Amino acid sequence: MWWDDHHSEEGYIRRLGVGEMLSRIAVRLRPELPQLGLGILLMLVAVAAELAGPLIIRQIIDQDIPNAIDGADQGAIFRSAALFLAVFLVGSAATYVQILIVAKVGLRTIARLKQDLFDHLLHLGMDYFDHHPPGRIMTRVESDTERLQNLFSEVSLALIRTVILLAGTFTIMLKTDVRITLAVIGLMIPFFIGALIFLRAMRKLYKKVRQVYADLATFVAEYVQGVPILQVYGRREWALKRLGQRNQARYRREVGTEFIDYGFWATFGTLEVLSVMLILYLGFSDRFGGALTLGTAVLFVEYTRRAFWPLVQFTEQLGFIQKAFASADRVFGILDTESSVKNRDGARTDIPSDWQEIRFENVRFGYKSPEGRDLTTEGRTVPVKAGSTEVRPVAAEGEASGAIAKAIDGVSFTIRRGERIALVGPSGGGKSTLVGLFLRFYEQDEGRITLDGVDIREYSLQAWRSSLGLVLQDIHLFPGTIAENLEVFLPQHDREQLQGTIRKLGAGDIFERLPQGLETELSEGGHNLSMGERQLLCFARALVRDPQILVLDEATSSVDPATEHRIQDSLERAMRGRTSVIVAHRLSTIVGADRILVLQNGQVVQEGRHEELLKEGGLYAVLYRLQFEAGDVA
Repeated sequence: MWWDDHHSEEGYIRRLGVGEMLSRIAVRLRPELPQLGLGILLMLVAVAAELAGPLIIRQIIDQDIPNAIDGADQGAIFRSAALFLAVFLVGSAATYVQILIVAKVGLRTIARLKQDLFDHLLHLGMDYFDHHPPGRIMTRVESDTERLQNLFSEVSLALIRTVILLAGTFTIMLKTDVRITLAVIGLMIPFFIGALIFLRAMRKLYKKVRQVYADLATFVAEYVQGVPILQVYGRREWALKRLGQRNQARYRREVGTEFIDYGFWATFGTLEVLSVMLILYLGFSDRFGGALTLGTAVLFVEYTRRAFWPLVQFTEQLGFIQKAFASADRVFGILDTESSVKNRDGARTDIPSDWQEIRFENVRFGYKSPEGRDLTTEGRTVPVKAGSTEVRPVAAEGEASGAIAKAIDGVSFTIRRGERIALVGPSGGGKSTLVGLFLRFYEQDEGRITLDGVDIREYSLQAWRSSLGLVLQDIHLFPGTIAENLEVFLPQHDREQLQGTIRKLGAGDIFERLPQGLETELSEGGHNLSMGERQLLCFARALVRDPQILVLDEATSSVDPATEHRIQDSLERAMRGRTSVIVAHRLSTIVGADRILVLQNGQVVQEGRHEELLKEGGLYAVLYRLQFEAGDVA
């Protein structure tokens, strides 16, 4: 795909050697060995049939036709013709069945590989996704694995077939006439070397073509998203002019490249004509003995034609295998990536139902690069949560790195059972990072988060997260119906429990008035629901399994105040008697919290109830006053 061109094989250094890579590929192919063996056998049958064709034609021309003319054997021509037809049909059938078998082998192998990749990605910590954007991951899961599928199902056997076919072709030609065969090979060598040089040059040209196409696709995508702006400001002609310029650039680049490509191969095609001329000259010229029979001349012509394009394909197949090895290396690189968050040996599988408090004890955390460097000490910006566009400036240029705080720097506080805790503060203060540590999306560098004195890392990830309900600022709904989205976290698919959760939220009337109720099919992203309905659906999905702890990460910041008021009523019901941790931008949503923690630069700078913090002054009072003056606080 076009976005993979930015990660081209040119200059790519593989981590794995060829031997190790082949052994790992072989492990994936092991369940398919019987089918693969049958495919190889059918390929050999097809090659044998292809090699036999010219021999039968020579038999017909040099022996059967003269015998028929002399009256010695009138039926020989028909028997040989029938044999030729039978060989052709057997070869074609073997090729057809071989292609089907090997295609199935490739599809099944890659399906297993994609399943393993997807499963592995689901177990990785969020730091991996911080450094690998979705487009690149999709390239690995789709483009690289598809290239491997072609390697498994087409190219590898095609390469073997080409080698065997060429070996068989030149062996028969050498046994028939060494002199003519060597002359034909001598003619092919310079053309073959020229093709190698040309193909290398064309790869660079086509890379530029793909880059121009990528620029054009990016331009169209960005301007389609901006259609309302273009229409309001009457900039349609301006946009069309800029699109026309890019179309012209693509046209000039692509036409020029195609002209060179087709021109070369048209010239290269003369090799076949020159080879035929050479065979006829050497075979029938008195200067060279002129002893070649007509049937043998036809045999040489046929074999030369059949050797011509396999030689060209051979170079392309080798190039593709190199690319496939690079793809395999990248795919296995993902599979070899260890999650930064994983279960400890002997991890506990049950969370006590009567726990009393959660403690953050001197917790410190800094985002790191893929190489393990601490980005909070390198004068760069770091994401404050996976997939977010929000970043925190870490150091100004020229500023001493030692003076820069961690993303979370020595945070300590307690959450008592049933308490409603709110985390507030300016963007980049560490609120979402703290939640990410609590959810075990990341592992802290120092300190502990404990449940009644037991480090939460002593519990298995599944056990710990099963006690949590999460609602994020960014709404994500899965394809399917409303019910399927709600049941995704309800293993028993208990429809009565599901409907009870909706009623507790006070959202029953909303979903009941939809065309098919809970069976309403969601459009892409759930856009056939209003923003408030989508948000309520996310709340219901988080509560459907009755979690002990509810985490809301700016869960109402994307809705309007009127919708937010309706959602707040639902939230009050949802949080009643439940431990809740709320990250809030709109301070009006957390004035009733039992305790508010104000974070700045990764540290807790204030703590208390809403009224206490207002009286105290400080950062909370400033933030509240700013929102009140902006009309965001009722």
